[in-house]
Amino acid sequence: MLGIIGGLSPYSTILYYKEIVERYYKARGEHPELVIHSVPIQRVQALVRSGDLEGLGALLSRAARALENHGATHILIAANTPHIVASRVEESLGSARFISILDAVWRKLEPLSPGTVGLLATGATVRYRLYHDYLEPRGVRVVTPPSHMQKALDEMISNVARGMIDTRSRLRLGPVVMSLISQGAEALILGCTELPLLMSGVRISVPVIDSLDAHVSMALGAVLEREK
Repeated sequence: MLGIIGGLSPYSTILYYKEIVERYYKARGEHPELVIHSVPIQRVQALVRSGDLEGLGALLSRAARALENHGATHILIAANTPHIVASRVEESLGSARFISILDAVWRKLEPLSPGTVGLLATGATVRYRLYHDYLEPRGVRVVTPPSHMQKALDEMISNVARGMIDTRSRLRLGPVVMSLISQGAEALILGCTELPLLMSGVRISVPVIDSLDAHVSMALGAVLEREK
């Protein structure tokens, strides 16, 4: 059974749920058994802003153990930024398997063999070098938007987290994407699970790795393999 640490934000958690249910039904002809532990995004944001990674790790570890106690055999965090404490969460588990969004993105990215990737993510994900520290040892350079564009991107992501999606935000994404391609990005990572809700209609000339899609694929693959 799949366990999801959600609420980070609620709207991307809804998309996780939708994708998992639909893909599982396509594979099995029935809906999956799963459990969601929704953590208030405001608590997580406050801990990230203050740099209290100990507190963040404790909060998410409690959520992970609660899911395991409810029978979850595979657990994922439905967001990118909280993966800055993923090792703490994974270590808190018993026999349940932790499904990392970073591993999932790498599984999709590796066959493309890019030398440089562009990262669209929250400022916190960039500041904590979540993808930099994962990909650079694997020979992949990570480029990010200039500071003024990162600020605009954070505003867009924050709006989506509050349920506000508008055409203006989609129009503002174009120049951000172009800034990454101009820095040599041969592929883009949507390193925020809110971004799929904004990307409709945005034309991108390089391959795009959607972290939410990659995460769902890896998690479902693991669950379906176990159920054989």
